[in-house]
Order: sequence, then C-alpha cells, then structure tokens
Amino acid sequence: MSLKRKIVSALCICLGVFLIAGTTIYDAVKNNRETDKTDVLMGTIVTQRIYGGNVQTAEKIADEISRLENELISWRVPTSATGILNEKLSVENEELGEYINVCNQLSQLSGGKFDITCGKLTQLWGIGTPQAKVPEQSEIDSALQSVDYKKITTDDGKITIGEGQSVDLGAVGKGIACDKALFVLKQNKVKSAIINVGGSLLVHGEKSKGKCWKIGVRNPFSDDASSQIATLSLANCFVSTSGDYEKVFTDADGKKYHHILNALNGYPEQTDLVSVTVVTDKGILSDGLSTVCFLVGYEKSLAILEKYDAQAVFIFKDRTVKVTRGLQNNFELTDNSFSLGA
Repeated sequence: MSLKRKIVSALCICLGVFLIAGTTIYDAVKNNRETDKTDVLMGTIVTQRIYGGNVQTAEKIADEISRLENELISWRVPTSATGILNEKLSVENEELGEYINVCNQLSQLSGGKFDITCGKLTQLWGIGTPQAKVPEQSEIDSALQSVDYKKITTDDGKITIGEGQSVDLGAVGKGIACDKALFVLKQNKVKSAIINVGGSLLVHGEKSKGKCWKIGVRNPFSDDASSQIATLSLANCFVSTSGDYEKVFTDADGKKYHHILNALNGYPEQTDLVSVTVVTDKGILSDGLSTVCFLVGYEKSLAILEKYDAQAVFIFKDRTVKVTRGLQNNFELTDNSFSLGA
C-alpha cells in the first residue's frame, strides 16, 4: 500500500497532549511501558518516547545517532567520512555514498537550488551560530565557485568531490537520524514510538489499535513554539518542516535572514512561503524534500512530491494554507486567522 493510502485510510483517534521541539504531539497512552529519553545530539535536542520498549532500546538509538554524526555525516568532525571527504576530496564509504546519491537527485529536481556542496557558503553565513553575518558579495561569489553537485561521483563505494568543494549534509542529517532510529526500533521489535530529532519526526506505529498520533503544525508567525495552526493525524511515517522562522538572525539595519540558502545565488531564498511540512516514508526524504519544496515553491513542488509519493502542508505569507490531496482527510485547521487555499 502506498504512503498516500496508508495516511488516508488510517482510523485516527487522538487524546492528551505534550510538546516536542516546536511540534505538538497529542499523547494517547500513558500506561503502556512508556520510556522517555532526551539527549543533545547532532547539535540539537533528541527526544524519544517509546511504548513497549525499554531504556536499553532508547540508549541504542542515542548511540546510533551519535555514531551517525561522528563517523559519517558531520563536517565538523575531521575523522568522520564527510570530514575526510572534505579534506582529501575522496573517501570510500558505501553508506555515505547512498545518502549523497539521494541528495544529488534532489539537487537535480530542484534545478540546483538544493546542493550539498554548499559547505563553504553555509559556513560563510554562519546562520544559527554566534558568528552569523551578512557576507560581502565578493565572499559569496567566491564561495559559489565551489558549489556544484554535478562534480560529485559515487562509484563502487568511492566518493569524490571537486577541488575546493565542501560537503554539508545538514539539510538531511536529522532525517537520516530518524531513519536510524526506525532501524533500531524494528530490531528490538518495538511497535509504537515517536522520535524527534530537532523537529524531524519519526512516527512509528499507532498509539494503539486504530489510534494515530496527532501532530500539531506550528504557527510560523508566532515566537511561541507551542502555538499551532492545525493538526495532522498520522501513523508510520516521517515528518519534517522547513521554514523561514528557524535559525534567523537580524543585521544592524534590522533586516532578518533565515538559514535556507539558495545554492544558485548564495542568499536566503525569497519566496511567498513561510513553511513547508513534508510527510513521507523515509526520514532523509522528509528532511530533504521540506527544504527543496521551500526553495522551489508550491507549484514546482507538486511534481517533486508526487515522484516520491510524499505529501505536504504549505503555509504562505498571506496566511493561506495548502494541503496536498493525500493529507486532506488527516488535516484539521484549528486557527481561524488562517484559511485553506484551493
């Protein structure tokens, strides 16, 4: 059964509530051997709620996410596969190559606006760090010379990048971590859990027979992370959101800049969207697609989402909300200051 049919056909009954990193999750079960664990991993908060599992399972998930960061995808760790790739321009690692292949396909579909070779560009802006600044145009032009996903090759497990390039997997890292969490949950025969890696969610199983997780869609215009405009009732999927309200800094003139950079021009993307929430069956795709959709806009997103059997919620600057067909029966608008678009 496709993801779309799974979402549409699910019978969802949702009770209770708790807050999880800017996304509201309505909690239905309180007595099913619940295990809660919170860590700081990958530079963000990782929250686990596991039913029918145990503390050891939660520890295994935390360990696997830590391994992912330190051995594979962090450019900040010189000994990780990505760190070695950026330093030596090549590395042999089949797993990393699989992630890069997914990202390169997303780059192609976005027309190059999404590009993981933008490492020098993201470091130049430093958005989300105390060093955030608006670079000089000459600095941006220089960084852009190293951005081109077409220069990456992944042959027989060997990854090679171009001279001066720097790979940054930050746009998909949290989603990959959710994929890792699902692997551990299945290994340990856990049937119900929700894992939040800095706002990217793994929704595993149902709360109980016939009962789904109910997830609040954040109000992107509010500074209150618990403020929401709608709810989604979901089971067995991954959910990620990209928005211009995340990782924002203000320059000396009071102008705000967000972290979603257009790899073609080197600047935060200017669009009529404020956020995109994507629901799909792989974490790397929910994470990557939410960024891609924000970059390319609503109309171009529809064909891309269809290619991956993914669904999405788009929130526009005029407070219009558009929901793809496969989510409409599971979406409830709760804030009347927003309106549903056609």
